[in-house]
Order: sequence, then C-alpha cells, then structure tokens
Amino acid sequence: MSGAFEENLERNNRKRLDIYEVS
Repeated sequence: MSGAFEENLERNNRKRLDIYEVS
C-alpha cells in the first residue's frame, strides 16, 4: 500500500508542477 501511496504523491506533485509551469 505504501508503494501506491507514494506513486499517488509523485503524480500529484507532477500535476502541481505542470500547473505552475503553465501559469
């Protein structure tokens, strides 16, 4: 479960970075 949780965090961080880059 910890592995999937970490993957979700990484995906969320990437999405946030993309939003910052766009804006």
